[in-house]
Amino acid sequence: MYRNNGEFLLSEMKEGDSAIIVSVPAHSLFAPLGIRKNKRIKLDSRHPFSGPVLLGVDGRQIAVSQHITHEIIVRK
Repeated sequence: MYRNNGEFLLSEMKEGDSAIIVSVPAHSLFAPLGIRKNKRIKLDSRHPFSGPVLLGVDGRQIAVSQHITHEIIVRK
């Protein structure tokens, strides 16, 4: 669901969509994986049964839990 400023949760993206990260939770593993503010990401796929979400970041594929996608804010 879009907010007034065009931002939305990563969990709301569809497979194949890309967006720019606006806000990411403080966690020591995100920055080394390329998951940081102002970085363009692509949602490559979602695994069923609460499996991981695969993100394309800097030409790499990163797996994150579906839970964390509800905490990352992005914009188109």
